[in-house]
Amino acid sequence: MSEIVEATTEEQVQAVRGLFREYQAEIPAQYCFASFESEVSGLPGEYGPPQGKLLVATVAGQPVGCVGLRPFPQDGACEMKRLYVRPTFRGGQLGKALVDRVLQEARALGYSRLRLDTHPLTMHAAVQMYRKMGFREVPPAPLPGLEGLLYMEIALVPAHASSVDNASPTQAAGR
Repeated sequence: MSEIVEATTEEQVQAVRGLFREYQAEIPAQYCFASFESEVSGLPGEYGPPQGKLLVATVAGQPVGCVGLRPFPQDGACEMKRLYVRPTFRGGQLGKALVDRVLQEARALGYSRLRLDTHPLTMHAAVQMYRKMGFREVPPAPLPGLEGLLYMEIALVPAHASSVDNASPTQAAGR
């Protein structure tokens, strides 16, 4: 049975540090930034309260996945970073559960949209999942874009909104 919790204890934050390093080892070297090590050593950093969240997923008490949520430099926007699930736990919906939880946390923090960047050549399954969940491609602005990365966003509809509120204007007009 899996569990997703906010990483608040030193033990949980240390587990996320390890998962972030595993994440880094799987992405192409040109996307490993000099600031990555300071981000990892400074956790929770931007992923901490009051505007962020650092989540860890466990199975049988062992850390197997993580994701971070932090502010993004646009009004009402936040950014999901470092979604990672250990390879032996992929394909079992844990990645989707982490994204669902981070979307829930972003709504609770009052954000109106969530952004992410991903590397489609190495994270093809993640890109497919994001599209199925309703993420759409967007330009990287206001940040400079990097060749080879895909930038995506999803509108955060309040959890209490009805299905009519979730419909596109075209869908709503057809009702």
